[in-house]
Amino acid sequence: PQSAEAASHKQDEEAAFFGGARYTIGGLQLAAIYDSLDAYSFEGIGAGDEDVSADAYAMSAVYGFGATTLGAKYERTNIEIGSDDGEVDRYAASARHGFNFGDVYAGYQYVDAQETNGLIEASDSDTNLVTGTGRNDETYNEFLIGANYNISDNMYAWAETGVYDREEDQGDFVATGVVYSF
Repeated sequence: PQSAEAASHKQDEEAAFFGGARYTIGGLQLAAIYDSLDAYSFEGIGAGDEDVSADAYAMSAVYGFGATTLGAKYERTNIEIGSDDGEVDRYAASARHGFNFGDVYAGYQYVDAQETNGLIEASDSDTNLVTGTGRNDETYNEFLIGANYNISDNMYAWAETGVYDREEDQGDFVATGVVYSF
């Protein structure tokens, strides 16, 4: 297997099948989505000349009551390299509570990568697909917590931190910023 730095994926100009459905009743919203991921090609992931393909689907439930919103998600990315296949499952829960001056939010995600032949979740900011670390079966706990503070109707400040349970704290971050919308 190649290292994470050598592995990559790029967006092709090929068409992909993508579809989803959402149903809302009262404060509950249910959603499901599928993506064939045919618009992406994978390179340098230790597959040699073998074809690499992937697809993904997800289901979510979000319930809002008053100023609080709770959510849950299940997502699976299937990976096929030649005749070998594996998958990455993600189970997540989130909460958000709004105040008159802003809101606070938190999320937790459990990542279970199985039989991925060196392709492991790397939280790539582009597609959040698997991009390689050279291990087979891995599990991760990922946490995010943040807050927004409304400065005016058009402007707010935000801060958040994420901990991704990777070797040498890879991907962990603390970030802050100001957003002005006009």
